[in-house]
Amino acid sequence: MKLIVTVGPGLSPTPHGHLLLLDWQARKVVAEFSYAHRVYSQSHKGLTGASWHGERLLVATEAELLEFSVAPLRLIESRSFHFLNDVHHLAARGDRIWVCNTGLDCVEELDAAWQPVTTHHLVKPFGRHPQHILALLREDIRKYWYRLRGRYEFYSHLTERPVCRNVVKLVWQNAYRRNRRELRYCDFRPHVLHPNHVLPLEDDVWITLFRTGEIVSLRRGVTVARGLGHPHDGIVSGDELFVTDCQSNRLMVYQIDPSKRTVGPCIAARSITRHLREGFLRGVVAVGDRVFVGLTARRGRPTNFESARIIALKRQSLEPVDEWIVPTKFGRQVFSILDAGQRFD
Repeated sequence: MKLIVTVGPGLSPTPHGHLLLLDWQARKVVAEFSYAHRVYSQSHKGLTGASWHGERLLVATEAELLEFSVAPLRLIESRSFHFLNDVHHLAARGDRIWVCNTGLDCVEELDAAWQPVTTHHLVKPFGRHPQHILALLREDIRKYWYRLRGRYEFYSHLTERPVCRNVVKLVWQNAYRRNRRELRYCDFRPHVLHPNHVLPLEDDVWITLFRTGEIVSLRRGVTVARGLGHPHDGIVSGDELFVTDCQSNRLMVYQIDPSKRTVGPCIAARSITRHLREGFLRGVVAVGDRVFVGLTARRGRPTNFESARIIALKRQSLEPVDEWIVPTKFGRQVFSILDAGQRFD
């Protein structure tokens, strides 16, 4: 069994992110690709969300969209646009590519030639709830206080901080995206919705929203699932939807009917860690009778939880049965985990 894993430094910036091919049975990295960032000199994130597009592998960084061929791993092209900001994931279906442009709280739709087609703004339909706005403003004040006291050391490569950025987003949802301004160096945190993961499904596209705990439909403009904590990854395997919740490190499994584009009841849920300090749950893939999830070392972590891990679970019970600790030379962050079996046999 072979897995593709995207990793990054997580706790300190480096010039590179890594793409790993892991032989699970041997617990060994059998191939790797070290990518040198071209937009930023250094990044905490490294390589972020990844997905398969036929025989090609699509991988994101904060401000770049990478395309790889496999067996062996080879970079085909790196692309970037002035409007990319804190990209978390990208996925393709047919002649369309969707990009979670997290910093701008939107999803970019590109064609097969990687040319922008349209922008799906998410704030107006999903972010203007009074309770959510109050929580967002409190978070904004908290982050400002941390910076004032010198306690917020991350994302120093983002040198511009637009004034009242979240108020501007809430009032004019396309205020930043609609012009030709360079946005790759702007700090928009905390994001209004923080879209994390894009999931093409039949004739629809679903997006996980970290801050509101929802999965929403781009095509229909409706919420298809609520109460997910802080969802990060969402994948479909057969008639099941797997969602990682970073708020409590839960893995949740829902019945799904792809043809009707609906989410049914939750059929299983399990907290993967006993304590949140053990890591940050992100990355999930189902392969046969196993489910693999990733744990990223948290900021301010205790020294006994300073490494990233991949944990294998029984698919039926979600009981952990094994784990692999990511060598620290590759970093302390796991972002995406993909099944790579048939492509590298």
